[in-house]
Amino acid sequence: MPKKIDATWKSPIGQKQLKAWEENQKKIAKDNVNHPSHYKKGGMETIDIMQNLLPLEEFMGYLKGCIIKYISRYEHKDNPLEDLAKAEWYIKKLKEVRTKHDAYITLEKHLP
Repeated sequence: MPKKIDATWKSPIGQKQLKAWEENQKKIAKDNVNHPSHYKKGGMETIDIMQNLLPLEEFMGYLKGCIIKYISRYEHKDNPLEDLAKAEWYIKKLKEVRTKHDAYITLEKHLP
């Protein structure tokens, strides 16, 4: 007969899973790369506000500037991998925006 396992939250297994979940929640709460807490004040992230307010070309220029900023100074930071991750985030965002608007951008280049 198989051994019965106590998988309630009070069991050692449950406590281990609960601790892992809590640690993961702390990591999510302190995500300085993807969703910094200081950019979420007011319910909407600053990047989303900028994307809605700026013309497409200006917003893409902003993204390019951020990529250059993080790449050019990562070696001088206390946490260089975090700055590289931030540069990567902006590259992904630029790729997302470019993919979404690629048809528009291509068409615009061919208009008189």
